[in-house]
Amino acid sequence: MPAISELDGGFEKGDKNYYGSMRTYYKINGEFSVEKVAEAVRTGKTFITSGPIIIKDVDKRYNVGDIVRSNGKTHQLHINAYASGEEGDYLSYVIIYRNGRIFKIWDTRDKKLRVFNTTVDITERDKAWYIIKVYGKRAWKNPEHLDVMQVCEKTPNGNDADTIKIQKDVAITSPFYFWPKEVTDPGTLQSRINVTVISPQLKQALDNVTIDILVNGKKINSINLKKGKGTFSMPVHGLLKISVKGYTRIYRSLYLDYPPHQKLLEELASGRWMDKYDSIKKFTPGEIPWEEFHFQKTKQILSNVDWEIEMSPNERDGRWEPFNRTFKTDSSKHN
Repeated sequence: MPAISELDGGFEKGDKNYYGSMRTYYKINGEFSVEKVAEAVRTGKTFITSGPIIIKDVDKRYNVGDIVRSNGKTHQLHINAYASGEEGDYLSYVIIYRNGRIFKIWDTRDKKLRVFNTTVDITERDKAWYIIKVYGKRAWKNPEHLDVMQVCEKTPNGNDADTIKIQKDVAITSPFYFWPKEVTDPGTLQSRINVTVISPQLKQALDNVTIDILVNGKKINSINLKKGKGTFSMPVHGLLKISVKGYTRIYRSLYLDYPPHQKLLEELASGRWMDKYDSIKKFTPGEIPWEEFHFQKTKQILSNVDWEIEMSPNERDGRWEPFNRTFKTDSSKHN
């Protein structure tokens, strides 16, 4: 996942997460354009920071977002880290993570360095990704909290003030990827769909149903259902455009409209997931156990879909048409 900052905050610096407290830097070629920024995000040419700065490369050739072939040869990761321009600021920790776990760490709190330079040898034969993380003066008091996965997997108790209440100054890069030659970018999950389109009144399968599958506003396939039933495959992020004579056209997506997945989202968004835990366990704001994101269960649910769709508009149907037009507008700029 590329490093990019969010905009959940306020305008004034007195707010805990004011706009601009976390910034994204993009590596682009040539003059600035929104399209180049979007491409930098898509390819992971970014790092984020609330203070420190990280300049990094592998073999003085590769930058974040690049794939380095893991062929058993030794590669050199160069790191140049700088404290923010704030008076009295310094670097507390410099960390390299491999596949989400700490690979190497430097605790520089006592040295109060403003600049840190190092070169690390990396030899890989397997698939791996590396990111660099740097903390300024405001950092974790307990170095154990630097192991992000360990913190995510811990039993919540809500009593550790160090975990959430103290604002940290940190910079994080997007990953470098070390992949064997035979490894390629994984494709989009293809969902196997068994669908029945029914009338809202009689709840019976409808005749003459046409389903267009859209991806980024473009039709990639069209299916005619026999007696309202059909089986087909589609990319998991595809959008179904369903048309039946005499009915208002509707749109349905797996993420937003498929009931089993919708149930997972609603449980997460509403906070009902907390009901599963003992009442004495408290969660600080934003703290959610990793297992509550149901990564494997989500993949299982969306891989094989058995879906009965009622031919009745919902609150989102009127918004899909103008949304799909944005893709056509964007693509026209490049033609």
